[in-house]
Amino acid sequence: MFVIEEELAKLPKTPGVYMHKDSLGEVIYVGKAINLRNRVRSYFRKT
Repeated sequence: MFVIEEELAKLPKTPGVYMHKDSLGEVIYVGKAINLRNRVRSYFRKT
C-alpha cells in the first residue's frame, strides 16, 4: 500500500528538482526546491 508520509520521509531535505508527470508518463512540470522534502510535501497537504 502506498503511504505518502512514508514516501516523503525518503526524500532528502537538501536542494533538488522534481517532476510532475501525466497519466502517460510525460513530464508536464519540472520544479526546483531548496528543501525538496518540504516542497513535495506541500503538494499533498489538505487545504
